[in-house]
Amino acid sequence: MHIPEASSTLDVMLHILYDLPFSSHPPSFLSIAEALLTMTKYEIYPSFHLLPSHPCSEVLLSFAALYPLELYTLAAQLDIYHLAASASSHLLSYPPWTISDDVAKQIGAVYVRKLLSLYANRTDTLKKIIIAPPDPHPLSEHCHFSQQKKLELAWATAASRLLWEIKPDISPAAIRMAFKTIGDQISCIHCQETLEARIKQVVNRWVCVKRTI
Repeated sequence: MHIPEASSTLDVMLHILYDLPFSSHPPSFLSIAEALLTMTKYEIYPSFHLLPSHPCSEVLLSFAALYPLELYTLAAQLDIYHLAASASSHLLSYPPWTISDDVAKQIGAVYVRKLLSLYANRTDTLKKIIIAPPDPHPLSEHCHFSQQKKLELAWATAASRLLWEIKPDISPAAIRMAFKTIGDQISCIHCQETLEARIKQVVNRWVCVKRTI
């Protein structure tokens, strides 16, 4: 049987078909991508073979940080959801408008929508998380209503600045820093405690927000 594919491509295809691990020197991302796309010419669907436990899946995931958009595009073309999901977490720093029309066509409407929904959901969720100011503590002779109002206003100002620059990949440390400076304006120990508790709550909730499609 004559097979027009290069030997390196055929080698990867056979490893995938027979669930074989690669040697200590696995093929490049481009070699694997070419092999996977070539398989479809023979009506062999990689999505049936590349389960999360497949050796080739593990190799592809090792390229996720280096080639996130390329891996996401490949996974979308082949409808391999677990690979697309893993790649999507590395695309949070990629603004949607940086994806070219040609790449968007390769990805397809379904997975483009999934990626845009990820961006939108994370930014909308962060807005909801940070909007409420710290809870007021009982009034005392050292801290009156007007003083607690200053904390509420300072929180609103910091939240507005953060929302203006909001990105779906913003780090917990950046969020903490945005609100931590409020403490420099407050002399009341109890206000500082409620501020710290609120910052911790915001950061903890943000860490739990889904990072993948």
